[in-house]
Amino acid sequence: MLEEHLVRLFGFPSFRKGQKEVVESVLSGQDTLAMLPTGTGKTLCFQLPGYLLDGLVVIVSPLLSLMQDQVEQMKAKGEKRVAALNSFVDREEREVVLRSLHLLKFIYVSPEMLQSRFILQKISRQKIALFVIDEAHCISQWGYDFRPSYLRLGTIREALGNPVTLALTATATKEVQADIVHNLSIHNANVMVYEVNRENIGILVERVEESEDKRERLYAYLRSLKGAGIIYVSSRKLAESLCSELLDEGYQKVGFYHGGMDTNDRILIQQQFAVGQLRLVVATNAFGMGINLENLRFVVHYNMPASMESYVQEIGRAGRDGHLSLALLLYSDGDERVSAKMIEKDYPESSEIEWYLANRDTLLDTDSGVIVDERMERLREADRMLQRVDGESLAERKERLSAYFNTRLSDKLRKLWQFRDWIYTASCRRRFIAAYFDQEPSGGGDYCCDNCGLTFERLIQNLPQEMNRDRHYQGWKAELARLFGEEGDQRKYEE
Repeated sequence: MLEEHLVRLFGFPSFRKGQKEVVESVLSGQDTLAMLPTGTGKTLCFQLPGYLLDGLVVIVSPLLSLMQDQVEQMKAKGEKRVAALNSFVDREEREVVLRSLHLLKFIYVSPEMLQSRFILQKISRQKIALFVIDEAHCISQWGYDFRPSYLRLGTIREALGNPVTLALTATATKEVQADIVHNLSIHNANVMVYEVNRENIGILVERVEESEDKRERLYAYLRSLKGAGIIYVSSRKLAESLCSELLDEGYQKVGFYHGGMDTNDRILIQQQFAVGQLRLVVATNAFGMGINLENLRFVVHYNMPASMESYVQEIGRAGRDGHLSLALLLYSDGDERVSAKMIEKDYPESSEIEWYLANRDTLLDTDSGVIVDERMERLREADRMLQRVDGESLAERKERLSAYFNTRLSDKLRKLWQFRDWIYTASCRRRFIAAYFDQEPSGGGDYCCDNCGLTFERLIQNLPQEMNRDRHYQGWKAELARLFGEEGDQRKYEE
């Protein structure tokens, strides 16, 4: 029975919703697309069958920090047959990994690395038991976090011999699901979609008259909230300044996190938060993937997220222990204009497209030492995706790239306005979310949303106090004991 393997390999007495069905589909040799809510344990869906199947499990992930985190978690549990291939890995270590592929059971790899013919050939010589695409919505141009590097995964899958494939996501509309199946060429796949609704997360939206009043409202809520939480903000500067203000106000164990920080500093914040040295992190949307703090009690959006997909992902980091948690969004008129400007800044201007095209040949040489920012890298990926036709003039190339990015920008802004509609709706917020993902609405339970009568006062009376206290930092001896399995629930390692 699968339950026996579950207990033996992971120490869990039972599966969470959807896990067993996905594992059974994969073990039967069926390509599978699974949409499971954030926090329901997607990693187990490929780790368990990986142990039961003969061969190497290849896991593709676009998130380098998440990839590294999952590798370290597996090693901490005693699994030594696991490694990663991404830009964090230096050349010498990469060579060691490639020489040791026959000894590995799990290999985490970025989609960019798989585009290397040398690396792809090395992996293709192994017996592939399972090909896993994590964050599979990235393969769709209509997904909220589309990555052009994902588009070649169908061809890469073919080069690997079309192994059994598992595509995993937490946020995909029907349009995105169809794109995933088409682009991976898994046309006979089992499509297993589970509702995004998490009844244990109470949803509150508060409209604040002036943006300056947000600080006071935030402080008022924090004075009542216990346990660990994340405050999402729109910019790196705000993450740092709000963290500093909270410390000045007397709040303890507070840190900040954003994508502009040094890699080691980001890893340190993640680790401090995971073991309880930090209770509160003020962060941009760069924070959260790979954070598996089961007793995360609240997620506050100080600024509105850019899409419903982002919102669902971010609030889904709360309440992974199944107990009541809070998702709070503070909104003031005009917040969407700030978010729109942030979105627009992510896309290249006409002058940047011209600069890229003028220097294209140099930029395509990855060993040239030319340093380009993230937007230039995105231009290069888009250029490759659009497959430039020989003989195109400079003006034609510019028009093609401009049209592509204008379409992407329009789609991002459309999602932003849809989320604004959700903020202003007077109907049940959970029903709105279900409709967005083309799902049948389900009950919101006793703690649904502010539009269904939920108040902060009622919710705070029922929020659990500190739980799973062994997760908090208690010194190096306790941490060693935790890492070597002498105490604690192993479920903390699950995504």
